[in-house]
Amino acid sequence: MAGRVKDRGFRSTWRAVENQKAARGVSVRSLGLTAAGALAVAVSLAGCGSGSRSSSGDVTKSPPRVAQPASKPGASEAPPIALLSPRSAPPPIKVASTARTSSGVIGSRYTCGGANISPSVTWKGVPSDAKELLVFVNTLQSGGSTLNWAVAGLSPSLHGLEAGKLPSGAIVGRNSYGRSAYSVCPGKGTAPAVVSIGVIALPRVISVHQGFAPGALTNVVSEPGARQGSVVMHARKAT
Repeated sequence: MAGRVKDRGFRSTWRAVENQKAARGVSVRSLGLTAAGALAVAVSLAGCGSGSRSSSGDVTKSPPRVAQPASKPGASEAPPIALLSPRSAPPPIKVASTARTSSGVIGSRYTCGGANISPSVTWKGVPSDAKELLVFVNTLQSGGSTLNWAVAGLSPSLHGLEAGKLPSGAIVGRNSYGRSAYSVCPGKGTAPAVVSIGVIALPRVISVHQGFAPGALTNVVSEPGARQGSVVMHARKAT
């Protein structure tokens, strides 16, 4: 009986949270994110330029958002990374970040409202046969997704990244600002923004160079043997 009472209380709390999100015009589910924290990352072709390997970049107050893929054949936008089916996929990689505050909001230090440095992130559950790790950071809003950071070339022996730092051998791709750097700066507006930090383990080593276009990895991350996981948090709008 006690278990059923607790279960009813959990469901009531979940409904209340979802109702509040719906009242603001978007829910976590509508952004493609589940309670289990499934990775919802969209990659796209970014602008030209290679930049440096620094994990922080110049602040841009109004980042362009990548439109969601068009349904028409031949659309130029890269499709989102395919989510692993929860019915057939192995357990996801467990991802955590100290950038996520107790209220579920990303700390201002990791946005253009503060130092705008890359957050610390830890993970576990990487399969033993993994050959390379990728890390993506996206800001998701109703109607589109901004790619904030794309990092390849990470050793599968790693268990995390320090804030504002990258290990030797890390390769940074172009973000939606056209720079090979990290930057999170949620656009102004009424729609809620959600930041997703995703980790993907690949069964093989890929060949990319500094300033790579993340859209080129769409097929790689969805191939058999890839494992992924994410942590999500809300973001305050830029002022």
